Amino acid sequence: MLDIQNLSVRYRKNLALERASLTIQPQRIVGIIGPNGAGKSTFVKAILDLISYTGTVTYKNKPLKGQMKQVAYVPQRTAVDWDYPATVEDVVMMGRCIHIGWLRWASAKDREIVRESLVRVGMESFADRQIGELSGGQQQRVFIARALAQKADLLFFDEPFVGVDQTSETIIFQIFEELRNEHKTLLVVNHDLGEAVSHYDDILLLKNRVIAFGPRETVFNDENLALAYGGKLSRFVDSDGSTVVLS
Repeated sequence: MLDIQNLSVRYRKNLALERASLTIQPQRIVGIIGPNGAGKSTFVKAILDLISYTGTVTYKNKPLKGQMKQVAYVPQRTAVDWDYPATVEDVVMMGRCIHIGWLRWASAKDREIVRESLVRVGMESFADRQIGELSGGQQQRVFIARALAQKADLLFFDEPFVGVDQTSETIIFQIFEELRNEHKTLLVVNHDLGEAVSHYDDILLLKNRVIAFGPRETVFNDENLALAYGGKLSRFVDSDGSTVVLS
């Protein structure tokens, strides 16, 4: 399990995240939801030790920072230099670097893992293309493939559906469900409060602190939504029993 205790982050004098504490069970897809500026990306970056924080983060009862081979991270698309002269295959191979090491050649096994990862996201025919030539949805699928190539057990995705087409979104959610069924744990930052929420097992509702965490049907109630969004949202139950929130 992933255990987070008293996680706090300050940007100068501003408290971006206040004493977030929760325990995430294995084999779950967790949606990290909240308004703009609620600390969603900050929460993920702190867990991954990418920014300064106070508190503790442990995975399987050991500090997470010493287990980074178990972690894959897909940042927001805006954080990526899409003009960098790399092919699709090069980008996915970067996911193997933590296993290969620097200044060493990729093995036949590494190349096979990269090929399998591209097949899984439906991008194998684009292997020799420059990453900057692809559409937003295709680029995101390549970065998902890079995460798959790491063979990690704990995966983080920061706004993976921004700027992607419906086909790519469907493929990505299918992959998420497959990964969960392979005993992986996924944390996904998502700004979409529509039907996408039905794909998450648990919801972490943030507004610079933990408003609520647990199964979506218990998190999405009028009180929690009012605390996070100021009472500007409504909710309904769709045909499969999932709670869907609309602005």
